[in-house]
Amino acid sequence: MRVLNCYDKLIIYTHASVDGFLVFTLQTNTSVASSLGTYFLSQISLIFLDMLNVYRMYSELISSSIAEGVPFASKTSYVKLLRSVKRETLKLIETFLDKAEDQPQIGKQFVPPMMDPVLGDYARNLPDARESEVLSLFATIINKYKAAMIDDVPRIFEAVFQCTLEVSFIYIFILCIHEKLLEQACQEYVLKCCMHVTKQTEGPTEVMFVHVLLGLGVSVGYPYVSEMAALPIIYCCHGLQMITKNFEDYPEHRLKFFSLLRAIATHCFPALIQLSSQQLKLVMDSIIWAFRHTERNIAETGLNLLLEMLRNFQASEFCNQFYRTYFLTIEQEIFAVLTDTFHKPGFKLHVLILQQLFCLVENGLLTEPLWDAATVPFQYPNNEMFVREYTIKLLTTSFPNMTAAEVTQLVNGLFESRNDLPTFKNHIRDFLVQSKEFSAQDNKDLYAEEAAVQREKERQRMLSIPGLIAPNEIQDEMLDS
Repeated sequence: MRVLNCYDKLIIYTHASVDGFLVFTLQTNTSVASSLGTYFLSQISLIFLDMLNVYRMYSELISSSIAEGVPFASKTSYVKLLRSVKRETLKLIETFLDKAEDQPQIGKQFVPPMMDPVLGDYARNLPDARESEVLSLFATIINKYKAAMIDDVPRIFEAVFQCTLEVSFIYIFILCIHEKLLEQACQEYVLKCCMHVTKQTEGPTEVMFVHVLLGLGVSVGYPYVSEMAALPIIYCCHGLQMITKNFEDYPEHRLKFFSLLRAIATHCFPALIQLSSQQLKLVMDSIIWAFRHTERNIAETGLNLLLEMLRNFQASEFCNQFYRTYFLTIEQEIFAVLTDTFHKPGFKLHVLILQQLFCLVENGLLTEPLWDAATVPFQYPNNEMFVREYTIKLLTTSFPNMTAAEVTQLVNGLFESRNDLPTFKNHIRDFLVQSKEFSAQDNKDLYAEEAAVQREKERQRMLSIPGLIAPNEIQDEMLDS
């Protein structure tokens, strides 16, 4: 037994140097693969299966370390080094597949063996052990092999979506709790947080917050305290969602997740049509969550993804079914971010999406009514009249300081100019600039597109005059582009 223990210690002492050497070797191979492209095939073919075996073994070591419950286990140098090996493995594979020529046999050789060691591992792992590079890798694969990946999309969906967007019923339930009780619980929870910071101990968890709610519920005789007692059980049974819990956790996973979703929507759209209604709703909810995000890159990716989804469904046989389900929700959510001053950088895409929706109800592609006959006082003659009235009610509710005549004039102007994008955009922009929320702010983001066009014109004018721009500046611009 003593000999075994000494051997184990020796392994631990040498582990760091071995891992460091592996990271260096993988990084070197990545650099070579980036330069050689397809000609790196012989080298990666020799080491590919061994890399996957190391990837699987290191993943098990990481998961076991985190599962042991040691505080901040995922932040230890040991786990960080193990994860570095996994990340560099994924980067090497992604670099080779991206730089190699589009040869079907390369995809057939390398993609199927990765499904379980990489994709399955992502699904099985704890949230803190999941590598965002997995999302980036499969986005690259789909962008590279396009329609050839359609049959694999359901498996990618199950492995990635279900765990990256896990639903936590605790937050849904807490939002339903009486407002005053929730406010008081939050105040107590903040006090506990301050105490823990002062003592330099591990901070409170969501479970502690639930216990605060329970204690308050009992003290005030809250009628649903028995249902609240189930919250700790619900919390333990359902892992917190990785990227929908808040706007801060797992920042790398966020953008790469939506980039993967956009790759699927662009190149494997038939696979999305085959999803169940619940799965498609999960996709749409995640898109809406994306463009609500205050991080510009994520919001822009979500808006571009939504625009592509709208265009793809408009050209499909499921046009009526999709738009009847999501048209009003999309319009409402887009107007919500359009009129939010934190989302001014997305103005151009907001306008394009609204124009897409308003043009759709005019061009005759929708042959079924968008309204529910059981919820409207009378039948509308067409979808355009219904959407026009719905939009007026929506904006009247959102802007109570505007008169009914002003809102009606705005909506009528939108419908009249929907086929003329510059006029349509100016109409919306004038409305925003005159609104109370935007009038006192710097609104240069609303004019970003026009400013970019003007800068490009000025640059072209300067280029047409010899000697006005230094040659090194021209070379720098060519490299950037």
